[in-house]
Amino acid sequence: MQGKTGLILQQKGKADDERRYELKAGRELHVVQKKQNKKKKFGISILALHDQGKRVYQYKKRWLILGMGTVAVMLISPELGKHVPFIPVPYMLYILSGLFFAAILFFMLLVHTFRCRYVFSSIYTNLPLVEFWINKPSRKEYQDFIAALESSIKQHKEFMKIAYDKQLAGELRTLRRVTEAGMLSESVYLAAKAKLLLMSDMRYRPSTDKQ
Repeated sequence: MQGKTGLILQQKGKADDERRYELKAGRELHVVQKKQNKKKKFGISILALHDQGKRVYQYKKRWLILGMGTVAVMLISPELGKHVPFIPVPYMLYILSGLFFAAILFFMLLVHTFRCRYVFSSIYTNLPLVEFWINKPSRKEYQDFIAALESSIKQHKEFMKIAYDKQLAGELRTLRRVTEAGMLSESVYLAAKAKLLLMSDMRYRPSTDKQ
């Protein structure tokens, strides 16, 4: 969707989870996130982003572990039954049935918690800065916005040709904004800041020739 100041993408998740992205002047990405009456708003310079995002898959590992563990117990139960003669066959069938339904429940919970997102990370610190729900609100709107964003990042970088030290400084400012919006913790920000400052220091540190 084209707004007054740039391209807009609006996404809605479960419950009251909403996100609004606006690509302004092809060089600044403004993000507004609303969830449970809480709003987070921040801007990201697209020069701080990789020119291509990547799919990130998320799920609750405990449901996968419990599901696989239950299946494993089901597979070894008949063999255990041979060595435990005091368990009647009907009881063993009840146990297997219970394990079967438990495994189904665990895998259903795994599917319920499974998420696939498209994430753009910072160039030098490789921190996830902005993420999109895939194919929302529609496949076409989502793909058009992502294509426009990735194209803008590439074109803007080629046009600007910013010096290395200014790129580092720009990424640091972007990380500060994202941290102030509550998207990154202070400890993560400080670690990323230290890394960027070290990279800048190494860039300008005079080299010494070994004798």
